[in-house]
Amino acid sequence: LRMPKVLLDIYSQRARRTTGDPRFTLQGVSLRGGSHDGDQRLAVQAEGRQLEARDLKDIGTIRINVVSKSFWEEISRVFGASVASLGKALLPFTLKDGKHVKYSDFLPQEARMDLRLGGRELKSKLLQLEGSLTFCVQLEHRSPSGSAEVLARLPIPARLLQQAVNQPGETVPVPQELLTASPESVCGDLLSGAGIRNAMWLSALSEFWQLVLDLMHLLLFLFLAVAPWRLLQCVYFACRPSQVWRGTLARQLSSLLLVKEAMLKIYRRELEPLLNAAAKDPPCRTSEQLREVAAEL
Repeated sequence: LRMPKVLLDIYSQRARRTTGDPRFTLQGVSLRGGSHDGDQRLAVQAEGRQLEARDLKDIGTIRINVVSKSFWEEISRVFGASVASLGKALLPFTLKDGKHVKYSDFLPQEARMDLRLGGRELKSKLLQLEGSLTFCVQLEHRSPSGSAEVLARLPIPARLLQQAVNQPGETVPVPQELLTASPESVCGDLLSGAGIRNAMWLSALSEFWQLVLDLMHLLLFLFLAVAPWRLLQCVYFACRPSQVWRGTLARQLSSLLLVKEAMLKIYRRELEPLLNAAAKDPPCRTSEQLREVAAEL
C-alpha cells in the first residue's frame, strides 16, 4: 500500500534544485486574488532589475518551483503526506508563455512580471494553511543551450496570500524587508533534490523504519491474540466513539479515588489512633489489635 508513495518520493527527488543568486533584484512583490478583467486566477506581480536586457531568442523555458521545506511540511500536515509527495513530484512546473506568464516580461532591464496560477480550488486550499507560514517561490530559467539559472526568488507570506484571496481585486503588497533578507532567514530551510540514487537510499531507510513499526504493531497484535478477551475489548473500543473510551477511563479513575478515600478513612479512624497509643504506651500495642486493623486494610 505504501509503494505509490515511495515511488512519488523518489520521483520528487529526481532533479536537484537550481541554485545561485537570482538574476533579478526584486524591487517589489504584490499579490492579488483576482482582477477586474474577469480573470479570477491568483496573480503574483513582481518588479525587478537585471544587469542588462536580453532578447526573446535567449529565453528557453521558465519554470516555477516551491523550494521551502516548511511549505511541504505544512501541506503534509493539512492534506496528507501523499498529497505533498505528489505536489513535489509535479515541480518544477513549466509556465506556458501567454497563459501563466509572458516571457517578454523578462526581457527589459527594468522588468515587471505578472504570474497567474490556479483557480477557485487552489485558492480554497490556500486558506487552510497556517497564516504564520512564509514560503519561497522560485522562478527558474533553462536557456535553449541547456544552462539553468534562477530568475527570481519570491518570499510569499501565507497570511498576505490569504488576505488577497479573501479580498478579490485588491492588491496586497509584500513587505520590502522580506525582499532584501536572505531566503533562509525568511523561508527557513530550502529543498535540494537528492537525485534518483540518493533518493532511493533515503526511501529505503524510511521504509525500513516503517517496517520496524509494523513489526512492533504485529507484536502488540500477538499479545492481544494471547488474551482474546482483551482483543474483543480492544475491537469494541476501536469501533466505538472516542468518548466511550474516555468515559471508561473516567469511571476507573473514580473507582480508584473511592478506594483511596476508603483506605484513608481506615487509616485515620483505626490505624492512626492505635499507632499513637502504642507510641505513648507500649503495653497497649497488642498483636491482636494490629492483625484486626491489617485485616481491614
